Amino acid sequence: MKNDILWFCAIFILLFTLFPKWTNAKNMFSLPVESPTPTIRYTNAMLRSRNTPCIQCQHSEYHDFTKYKQRKRGRKGGTRVKNKRRQSKPFAPSFVLGNTRSLVNKMDELQGASKFLRQYREASCLAFVETWFNQNTSETASNMNNFFVFRSDSTQEADKNRGGGVRLYVNERWANKNNASVKETMCTPNLELLTVNIRPHYLPRELTGVLVNVIYIPPTANETEAVGILTSRIQEQETKIARRPENHTW
Repeated sequence: MKNDILWFCAIFILLFTLFPKWTNAKNMFSLPVESPTPTIRYTNAMLRSRNTPCIQCQHSEYHDFTKYKQRKRGRKGGTRVKNKRRQSKPFAPSFVLGNTRSLVNKMDELQGASKFLRQYREASCLAFVETWFNQNTSETASNMNNFFVFRSDSTQEADKNRGGGVRLYVNERWANKNNASVKETMCTPNLELLTVNIRPHYLPRELTGVLVNVIYIPPTANETEAVGILTSRIQEQETKIARRPENHTW
């Protein structure tokens, strides 16, 4: 009996030395303290209601955006390439202007450009000054395929033995030759003017035609007189609205 009591005391002392926290009776027999934050518990019905069903679209296709190559910063936007790929034509006409200084020796280059270069091939009009053509120049020397031409050559009355002359090439895809006519030509020492009235294939209903002016002012011209003549011609070409006379009784 004594041996059992000794064994019990030895075991009790050993436990108290190994676990010193148990020496406090309050901690030994106290209940666990609840946490200050409340615990929220969800039922299975509540969890099922939170899971919204997946809505399928009519065109539900998986798009792998990693396949698309992103454009790096600092590169061109590709506007010129997009305009070339665009099938529709621009709504505004395009013009090519140039000072040729003798067009006779540049006709081969111009014909090649109108055939292989898109800027020339699809241009509405090609306007050139200083063609150095006169009345003795034949018409066949300056013709181009898919373009019809209007010319205003330099004259001896304007004291021009060499130089001057303006020319306008109109694209047949933009207008028909029968719907274009020369409205006015002028060749003076101060100003050279060629005015052509054109009715394109596609034009708003409110407009009956388009006036194209090819103007050349020589370096030796009197700028004041040239601007005065040009201003008067443009004012005559402006659209005028018919108005009822004030003293007329209806």
